[in-house]
Amino acid sequence: MPNNPLLDPYKPLVPFLAEILGDSCEVLLHDISQPKHSVIAIANGFHTGRVVGSPFTELAVKIMNEKQFKTADYISNYSGKTKGKNFLSSSFLLNIREN
Repeated sequence: MPNNPLLDPYKPLVPFLAEILGDSCEVLLHDISQPKHSVIAIANGFHTGRVVGSPFTELAVKIMNEKQFKTADYISNYSGKTKGKNFLSSSFLLNIREN
Protein backbone atom coordinates (compact mmCIF):
# COMPACT_ATOMS: atom_id res chain seq x y z
CA MET A 1 0.00 0.00 0.00
CA PRO A 2 1.48 3.41 -0.93
CA ASN A 3 2.20 5.98 1.73
CA ASN A 4 -0.21 8.83 2.41
CA PRO A 5 0.36 11.46 -0.33
CA LEU A 6 -0.50 14.21 2.18
CA LEU A 7 2.93 13.52 3.72
CA ASP A 8 4.86 14.17 0.50
CA PRO A 9 5.26 17.94 1.13
CA TYR A 10 7.03 17.11 4.42
CA LYS A 11 9.69 14.87 2.84
CA PRO A 12 12.04 17.80 1.98
CA LEU A 13 12.16 18.69 5.68
CA VAL A 14 14.11 15.49 6.38
CA PRO A 15 17.36 16.38 4.55
CA PHE A 16 16.92 20.05 5.50
CA LEU A 17 16.76 19.28 9.23
CA ALA A 18 19.59 16.77 8.91
CA GLU A 19 21.82 19.37 7.29
CA ILE A 20 21.03 21.91 10.01
CA LEU A 21 21.42 19.46 12.88
CA GLY A 22 24.45 17.65 11.48
CA ASP A 23 25.27 14.04 10.81
CA SER A 24 25.15 13.12 14.49
CA CYS A 25 21.35 13.35 14.25
CA GLU A 26 19.05 10.88 12.51
CA VAL A 27 15.96 12.51 11.00
CA LEU A 28 13.03 10.57 9.63
CA LEU A 29 9.41 10.82 8.60
CA HIS A 30 6.91 8.07 9.44
CA ASP A 31 3.56 7.28 7.87
CA ILE A 32 1.70 5.87 10.87
CA SER A 33 -0.87 4.22 8.64
CA GLN A 34 1.88 1.79 7.56
CA PRO A 35 3.47 0.55 10.82
CA LYS A 36 5.32 -2.36 9.17
CA HIS A 37 6.85 -0.01 6.55
CA SER A 38 6.41 3.35 8.24
CA VAL A 39 9.66 5.13 7.35
CA ILE A 40 9.03 7.15 4.18
CA ALA A 41 12.05 9.49 4.37
CA ILE A 42 15.28 9.28 6.35
CA ALA A 43 18.63 11.03 6.68
CA ASN A 44 21.62 9.72 8.61
CA GLY A 45 20.04 6.31 8.98
CA PHE A 46 23.47 4.83 9.64
CA HIS A 47 22.86 5.50 13.34
CA THR A 48 20.12 2.87 13.58
CA GLY A 49 20.41 1.05 10.27
CA ARG A 50 16.91 2.12 9.30
CA VAL A 51 16.05 2.85 5.67
CA VAL A 52 12.94 3.89 3.75
CA GLY A 53 10.47 1.07 4.29
CA SER A 54 11.67 0.21 7.81
CA PRO A 55 8.99 -0.47 10.42
CA PHE A 56 7.99 1.41 13.53
CA THR A 57 10.30 0.92 16.48
CA GLU A 58 8.96 -0.35 19.80
CA LEU A 59 9.24 3.23 21.05
CA ALA A 60 7.07 4.53 18.20
CA VAL A 61 4.50 1.83 18.93
CA LYS A 62 4.50 2.92 22.59
CA ILE A 63 3.92 6.56 21.61
CA MET A 64 1.05 5.54 19.36
CA ASN A 65 -0.51 3.22 21.95
CA GLU A 66 -0.33 5.91 24.63
CA LYS A 67 -1.98 8.32 22.15
CA GLN A 68 0.42 11.10 23.13
CA PHE A 69 -0.30 12.72 19.77
CA LYS A 70 -3.78 13.65 21.00
CA THR A 71 -2.46 15.96 23.72
CA ALA A 72 0.86 17.19 22.34
CA ASP A 73 2.32 18.52 19.10
CA TYR A 74 5.73 17.11 19.99
CA ILE A 75 7.58 14.95 22.49
CA SER A 76 11.16 15.97 23.20
CA ASN A 77 14.33 14.67 24.80
CA TYR A 78 13.22 11.14 25.65
CA SER A 79 15.83 8.42 26.05
CA GLY A 80 16.37 5.56 23.67
CA LYS A 81 18.95 2.92 22.88
CA THR A 82 20.03 1.23 19.67
CA LYS A 83 23.09 -0.73 18.64
CA GLY A 84 24.27 -0.48 22.26
CA LYS A 85 24.28 3.33 22.16
CA ASN A 86 22.15 5.60 24.31
CA PHE A 87 20.60 8.61 22.62
CA LEU A 88 18.09 11.40 23.07
CA SER A 89 15.15 11.54 20.73
CA SER A 90 12.45 14.06 19.89
CA SER A 91 9.34 13.64 17.76
CA PHE A 92 7.13 16.19 16.08
CA LEU A 93 3.66 14.74 15.64
CA LEU A 94 1.83 15.79 12.48
CA ASN A 95 -1.92 15.36 12.58
CA ILE A 96 -2.78 14.98 8.90
CA ARG A 97 -6.17 13.81 7.79
CA GLU A 98 -7.93 13.69 4.49
CA ASN A 99 -11.19 15.64 4.39
